[in-house]
Amino acid sequence: MTNGPVFQFNQPNHKVKMVFKKGIILIVAGVLLLLPVNGKSQLVNLTQIPAYQQIFVTTDAFDSSYLTQLEKYYNQNLPDTIKLAIGNDLAYYWHTRNLAKAYVLASEVLSFAKTTNNKVWEGRIQTTLGAILLRQEKLDSAFTLLESAKKKLQKKDWPRLLTQMGYVMERRDQLSKAANYAMDGLRLGESLNDLRATAMAYSDLSNLFSK
Repeated sequence: MTNGPVFQFNQPNHKVKMVFKKGIILIVAGVLLLLPVNGKSQLVNLTQIPAYQQIFVTTDAFDSSYLTQLEKYYNQNLPDTIKLAIGNDLAYYWHTRNLAKAYVLASEVLSFAKTTNNKVWEGRIQTTLGAILLRQEKLDSAFTLLESAKKKLQKKDWPRLLTQMGYVMERRDQLSKAANYAMDGLRLGESLNDLRATAMAYSDLSNLFSK
């Protein structure tokens, strides 16, 4: 996707400072957007819109009762798209706590997505599974899966995908390529007016500049 110049790590100090400054501002704004509106609301209610109340958090410092609730809902008889959304979140939130469990969950949800012939959700879950493989240091497998996911996703789903691709390059110590993925995510986030994606891209760039 990279259309801009190849990113090199010889940027002047003022550019580094600019990235940090913008990153901090947008990260704070992104954090405010990620905070749950009402932590006591029912997670799934088929009579409301949206039926699944996704809870976003800034860290993994939520108690295990939330994951228990998600797992309970996932095992219920729900519409396919809601079940896929819950299963994807369940696997993603577990991947910072228990990689083995997260891998099993993501693989199970991916298999279910394939039976529904829903390519978009298949791509989203492949992105989550790619993140899990990345944390397991299976970098080649992770990148192959992420490339497959990209072909199935709409551009509005690319920011999270590009983030994971950049992380693979960072783990490979290919920092310029990692920065290019972050810049792609930044440009895409700005074009979509996606504050979370923009904040994440600035955060990633700031992290790379600090290395």
